[in-house]
Amino acid sequence: MTVFTTNLKLAIFLSENKVTCYVCGGKVHDSTMLCGSFVSDLISKVKFDVAFYSVGSINKDGLICVYNDFWDFMKTALKNSSSNVLLCDSEKLKANHKIFISDIGVFNKVICDCKLPDNFYKQFKETEFITSD
Repeated sequence: MTVFTTNLKLAIFLSENKVTCYVCGGKVHDSTMLCGSFVSDLISKVKFDVAFYSVGSINKDGLICVYNDFWDFMKTALKNSSSNVLLCDSEKLKANHKIFISDIGVFNKVICDCKLPDNFYKQFKETEFITSD
């Protein structure tokens, strides 16, 4: 397995556990994440079998909030991946962000630790949902 990440803590953990890991260099955000045009440039050159994502929040209509610095390289990764998986926990459904830039329909799968609103299953029929409930 080979992992590309923008998360410095994850990269260190993977390296310590003998997983091949590449850090996509860019501007440091919140002391643990890298973002910006350098990340997008590198990701544009790589094809992924599976890409995993996190977002800032998901509202009741399935709209997602992602910081603009991250959305640029996420869009690139979404195009360059055979399968796109959103990992979220129940806290993402409670977060109160004001700017939403896309919806969960851009992901092939959504994995969550709780039941999602019923309208998600109807609205995003092409997305597979895996929940703990």
